[in-house]
Amino acid sequence: MGRIFQSLTMADTITDYALKICVNKENRVLPGTYGVITALLREGKAFDYLYILDDFEITAERIYKMYSFCCDKDFERFKLCLRMIRDGEFDKRSVKANLIADMPLPFINDSVPIPDDTSAAWSEWCAKQKELFVATGDN
Repeated sequence: MGRIFQSLTMADTITDYALKICVNKENRVLPGTYGVITALLREGKAFDYLYILDDFEITAERIYKMYSFCCDKDFERFKLCLRMIRDGEFDKRSVKANLIADMPLPFINDSVPIPDDTSAAWSEWCAKQKELFVATGDN
């Protein structure tokens, strides 16, 4: 369970949750970050995405880095990356280490075609992405 989720009160809404995820250490909302999060709010499963971000400590600057550097400012890729982080073999330490780097690596390698939504194909795809990510990081 994420730190921000745990701080929510009964009066907080999904929008409050989203806003809190966008706030940096200086208590400011990063404009580029809020745009991505606002787009998530328009999605049917916004809470699921926000929970993944919170659980993996991807907030404010890390959201910006993930969206800008890891996902090349592609919203669909950003959502796919969040799903892969949730369902794949990435642990919190790996995600955090990547996103605090000056130039984080993409979590998704385009050389592997995105599968349909069957669970076996999705799991294999996630495992392959993890393998390629680790290989890229070791170079």
